[in-house]
Amino acid sequence: MQKCFAYALNQNKGNPDGVRNAILNIVPHVYGEHGQCGDWCKFQKDPSAKYKSLPRGLALEGDSLRQALNNVFGIYAQNAEKLAPCGSTLANESFNNSIASKAPKARHYRGSESLDFRVKAAACQKNIGHSYVSEVGLINWIIIVVIMSFEHQLRTSRKSQRPTIKNDMKTLQ
Repeated sequence: MQKCFAYALNQNKGNPDGVRNAILNIVPHVYGEHGQCGDWCKFQKDPSAKYKSLPRGLALEGDSLRQALNNVFGIYAQNAEKLAPCGSTLANESFNNSIASKAPKARHYRGSESLDFRVKAAACQKNIGHSYVSEVGLINWIIIVVIMSFEHQLRTSRKSQRPTIKNDMKTLQ
């Protein structure tokens, strides 16, 4: 049934009504009712064909199972508008892997700001690429130079304001 579900989505990508109808037709299909199946269904061409993924290659039987399957697939059919675009989760999985590489679950980073910085680093890597490291390094270097320059200015200004022996001698004369 997973294969039928995947076919229903892929063959009707971007078509919510098509997705809804295809999903609602999965249960009748596995119960041997092929009147609503599309040209993809091998049972329309060869009624004696066997199911590859069902027990003994035969259609399912039983009203209680059918009702339960109709309930499950009915929920998916109600959400056909959300399923029709067939969006991929690959980007999310990639980002989660980036976070996991920066903050492995085996280490406890939640107790400090370290986790926030690590997640931000993963976001930078996703948005900018690996060049973010050199850009962050350049920014840090600029900040360090500015701080050092400011500290140097403070030191030199304090030196010029400090009384010296020469200045004190001049004031005594």
